[in-house]
Amino acid sequence: MNLQGLYFTTALTLLLVGCGQSDIEAPPLQTESPYLCSSINDLRIMNEPRKAQKIAEISLSIMDKEYVGDSLIEEFHKLQLKKHDYKYYFYQTFFKFCESNASLGVNEAASLSLTKLYENISYKAGMATCRSVNEGILDYEDILEEIKNPTVMFSGVFVPSIKRVQKDPNYGNDFIQNNLADECEKKPAVRIWDMLGHITKPIAKKLWDKDQSALRAKKREEQKALEMEQEVAYQEDVMKFSKSLFETGGATCERFMDQYYVALISENKSEVDFDSVLGGMKVTLAEVAKGLFPYQKPTFDSILATNPKSLMEEVFNTCRYQRFNLLGSLRKISKIDSLKDPIEIELENLYREKNDASSMKAWDQYKMCRARNFKETVCFNESNSYYLYYLTESKIKDLRRQLVHLQNRINRRVPSDEMNTELRSLEKALLESRNFITELESKAISTSSIIHRN
Repeated sequence: MNLQGLYFTTALTLLLVGCGQSDIEAPPLQTESPYLCSSINDLRIMNEPRKAQKIAEISLSIMDKEYVGDSLIEEFHKLQLKKHDYKYYFYQTFFKFCESNASLGVNEAASLSLTKLYENISYKAGMATCRSVNEGILDYEDILEEIKNPTVMFSGVFVPSIKRVQKDPNYGNDFIQNNLADECEKKPAVRIWDMLGHITKPIAKKLWDKDQSALRAKKREEQKALEMEQEVAYQEDVMKFSKSLFETGGATCERFMDQYYVALISENKSEVDFDSVLGGMKVTLAEVAKGLFPYQKPTFDSILATNPKSLMEEVFNTCRYQRFNLLGSLRKISKIDSLKDPIEIELENLYREKNDASSMKAWDQYKMCRARNFKETVCFNESNSYYLYYLTESKIKDLRRQLVHLQNRINRRVPSDEMNTELRSLEKALLESRNFITELESKAISTSSIIHRN
């Protein structure tokens, strides 16, 4: 240390001793400074801020050893200075102090910087200690503004608990202000925000717990009301779907699926309700089954009697995934759809017997009718009509061919009486065949109103 620095330190020490050291002035460090502020300044000029900071940290370490008193500023050093924001501002103050006092020792600069820092933060509501409240440097309005708009990062930590206490009618700002004044009087070295957290956190926790308890109670009431509403709707559905769908609005696939869903729900709630809804489904399908072909009815009756749940499920799935109405879906269940009816057997035997184009077309047409559930194509209710339809169709083609041939002969020469007779005979036969086809088509099964969706 040079003579000028030593003189300054000695003068400052004599001043503090002579006037009485303030509770907010950092005591001079007794350990001799290892560096001068000029070293700090040089390092910063050379863009070596970390090395400059390490020298400052040496002084801070010395403070840790020497500041063992109970003055406010020593308490501030012990409680706050190692926290990030305060330490950052200390470095800024220290470097600025050294810029103006290059010949000063770093330890002297450190203690004077601590005093300056403490003075500066006393006016900042986000960083000040309780001393600022006790001495009227900051009033509660300053603290309220910091609560609304935190200026330092750690100010926001206690904002939720503070605001919760603020808005409670049993506490509010008066409670916080009065308790802050009382507690700060006891502990002036504690940071204002730490004290606010100490005052409000336990109360806020109780209030939040109370809020959660009230919310849970409200949710329980809402859930109870919802369950009661659902139970009323469920009982109405059970009553409605325990009857045939024909009695309550029409037997469509959509309504059958609704009936099935109610059955599923009731199966897990009440055996009595399930049996009741299942009974409604059985009555519904028994009525629908009147539209089955005679050869299908015994199989349906057997399934309904022995395995009704499986029957309901298969009809439900057919309704859900295929574009049939309720009768069409019933016809498509596996055990019914796989049945060979007498018409199919007869057409198969007819084909094997005649082995001609008409018998093959008749059998193919019937299989198409089955595949399309007897819709959107010509279908008959007995095997002979299928065969006669295609046999006549073949005859019409042959008659047309003969007629064209005969007309070509007539056009080439004067027609004879024999040709005219043959022409009239062919035309008559063609007309009769066409009329027969028309008559067959009029007797074809018309199933659009049965098969198509309602």
